Amino acid sequence: MVMLVAALGGWPLPLLPLHLLWINVVTDGLPALALVIDPAERDVLQRAPRHPDEPMLGREQWRFIIATGLLQAAATLGVFVWALNARDLAEARNLAFSVLVFGELFRAFAARSTTLVFWEVGAFTNLWLLGVVLFSVLMQIGLHHIPIAQAVFQIGPLSAADCALTLAVGLGPVTVIEIVKLARRRHASRLAS
Repeated sequence: MVMLVAALGGWPLPLLPLHLLWINVVTDGLPALALVIDPAERDVLQRAPRHPDEPMLGREQWRFIIATGLLQAAATLGVFVWALNARDLAEARNLAFSVLVFGELFRAFAARSTTLVFWEVGAFTNLWLLGVVLFSVLMQIGLHHIPIAQAVFQIGPLSAADCALTLAVGLGPVTVIEIVKLARRRHASRLAS
């Protein structure tokens, strides 16, 4: 989505093909494996079963997927366009690349539950996920500081300020997702009372 919007907007491509491959490897593989071993939600047996004819991804799930993609694309493109105006293309790509990686990694925490926020699920109930995300974040930061990786990925080093910026912007989409969970719960409790 990021690449499509950038092309439609007439901007240079924010990510190179190797960046996209890296993003798929780092943000999909290990976090998905760690999520598989996530403990079941406490109320799973109190929920009504899904109707056999109901699709695995219904209208609500598709809306969530699209909204999440739009949030992530907005964060990534926002930092890219800002950096294009304030810096050069190489630095803008550096920032967009790390924002997208961090955003996707942090989103794994929100994926643990559709109704409970991170601290309600329990920060330490899936140590594998914490470890995978921490390891992947360190790998991403390391990529920007290893000369051979810089050459291969056509990226430069991230300053401490840029690293903090990309981590903060990467946290934006997952923060919005968690706030929406709380708002939905509050809305549902008002309707029930």
